[in-house]
Amino acid sequence: MKGTGFDISNDGYDQWSPEGESWFLGIGIDEYQDGQKFRKLHNAVKDVMDIGNLLNENYLIDKFEFLLNDKATRRAIINTLHRLAIKLTENDKLLIYFSGHGYKEELDSTLSFTFWVPVDAQHDDPSSVISNDAIIEYLKKIKARHIFLISDSCYSGTFLNSRSIVQRIPDLDFAKRLENYRSRWGLFSAEGNQIAADGIPNKNSPFASAILTVLSQHQDQFINAGLFVEEVARQAKRNAPDQDAVYNPINRCGHENGQYIFWRRKEKIAFPISPPEDDNENIDETSDKIPPPPPDNQPLTQTYDKKEQTNERILRDEAPQKPKYSNYDIKKPEDLSSMTPRQIAEEFEKWADIFLNGIVNPERLYKVNYAKMGLMQTFLKALLQEATISGKIPHPVTLSNKVISKLSNLKSELGRSYNKEKTPSEKVLEKIPELYELLIGLKDQYRKLSL
Repeated sequence: MKGTGFDISNDGYDQWSPEGESWFLGIGIDEYQDGQKFRKLHNAVKDVMDIGNLLNENYLIDKFEFLLNDKATRRAIINTLHRLAIKLTENDKLLIYFSGHGYKEELDSTLSFTFWVPVDAQHDDPSSVISNDAIIEYLKKIKARHIFLISDSCYSGTFLNSRSIVQRIPDLDFAKRLENYRSRWGLFSAEGNQIAADGIPNKNSPFASAILTVLSQHQDQFINAGLFVEEVARQAKRNAPDQDAVYNPINRCGHENGQYIFWRRKEKIAFPISPPEDDNENIDETSDKIPPPPPDNQPLTQTYDKKEQTNERILRDEAPQKPKYSNYDIKKPEDLSSMTPRQIAEEFEKWADIFLNGIVNPERLYKVNYAKMGLMQTFLKALLQEATISGKIPHPVTLSNKVISKLSNLKSELGRSYNKEKTPSEKVLEKIPELYELLIGLKDQYRKLSL
């Protein structure tokens, strides 16, 4: 029987769990020390914590470790992987989730290197980043029976050469047998040279949102890596049509045709994964003391043993809202004379929705709504002029000028990106959510004026 997350082969309804301990290592970086070369991300830390909390509440994961923001230095990441190589046994399993920038260096047409970018990375300094080859070496050395590496970063798919045809598991007994075979699997958010979208600020990236959807909606008592990667890739493609997630066993690391399996809990055990106020204090894994929640925005790094904690937390996944007005026709300057502040606010809300759609589908923004950005600038300039002449309403001049400037810059960058590279640039992916937030600000200003 499926759907409950426990073995019902006897009358005791006992929770079945694999031999050994199950570990989760989450690495998330929003703000880099070299902020000019590595732009700020909005959702990397949130993605790591949301996925960690969902696993914590619903699946059999015993220990959690996080390296977030300024704790995710190159030294700390390498030391953590080294420590896991020493600590984990052949009965254990490890899930690694990285969310941050990826970096690719092409030496010539035949030779290139791809890297994870730690928080203290320096541009053009290969010694400050972590190469795919270095990560592969640690995957070889970690003795765990199962390792599942998931990466949400640009160029992450260069770990693999192809997408695999995966094997689904027919029943519980087969799943138990697969636990005995070593596995090294990878799931990556962006194929080849693709750019991975960060998503709407303070929500989740399209890729992380797909993972949260699959893990939260899957009701069988287990989900194997093969089924999981297929469903995540399909959902991620719906969320971000310009991205193609790739997955496969990772060669050269000891893969023996096993599969990582997520085992669902018989009963939810919800409690916070959060560090103590002093994030330098080591937590005794045998202690029954529950660490208090951290101050806002405090970086996290610590190991947490689920078996020793009992406090409750319920995950509330904020899924991105669906665009409603992406095909909307922009109002013309001559319409202004008959528009109230509320109607102007509604107009800006519809513009914002176009860019909300553009966050997950920048190609559509270029192909369908490129000309509309010029019409938006024209409308805004006319609105500024009307407000200046009539003096009827206290128009937010500074914010409007900023939107006009951002529209002009984004329009130019979109044109360059798709005419030259046929793919959105880093600047495009950075500017679209910025413009979305500015338009929401304009909408809110005019909404207040209508009250």
